[in-house]
Amino acid sequence: MNTQHSLLLLLSCLLLCSCSTIKKTDSWHDDTHMVMPIKSAVLIGVASNSTSRRIYEDSLVEAFSKVGVSTIPSYSLIDDPKKVNKESLPKALEGKGVDVYVVTKLLKEKDVTRYHPPTPTTNSYIWGHYGYVSTYAYNPGYYSSHTKYYLETTLFDGKTGKLIWSMNTETSKPESAKEGSDGLNELIIEELAKLGYVTLPQE
Repeated sequence: MNTQHSLLLLLSCLLLCSCSTIKKTDSWHDDTHMVMPIKSAVLIGVASNSTSRRIYEDSLVEAFSKVGVSTIPSYSLIDDPKKVNKESLPKALEGKGVDVYVVTKLLKEKDVTRYHPPTPTTNSYIWGHYGYVSTYAYNPGYYSSHTKYYLETTLFDGKTGKLIWSMNTETSKPESAKEGSDGLNELIIEELAKLGYVTLPQE
């Protein structure tokens, strides 16, 4: 399946569901880069579908606004998602410049099958020739399948275009609909806060 089309499906799930678990698998940071609080950022969701891209970028705008970062969704600069790149975005900003570019994209997806062994359901006692005897009943074992999605979120310096930070995450396709993609966005903000790029609001 085309990865951009898959990202459309995944973002749709993330935007509708919060029951899936978002887990960080690894991350990297350029320790030679001088950490400065982010004041402005362009937010980019890599997807071929314009509607999905807009919804996801808007959700990131909301997340970054909570930590005082002024943001610009890439769709407001370049409407065609296929024309968004490191060359076109600075031109679209008309020399205004931003501190960083934040990019989220789907790396791959993987179908996973898991076996669930039998589990005991009851524990009863019956009177036998030698007294009370304990008996058990079991639920049969079964297989379940789900799709795992692997995403990458990267941070680029707004002036030099140099890669500053990257994080890989994984999530499974949710089984029920609920809310927005808060899990992924919150994880992005939390990781950037640990490095000193943003400050979490006091609770």
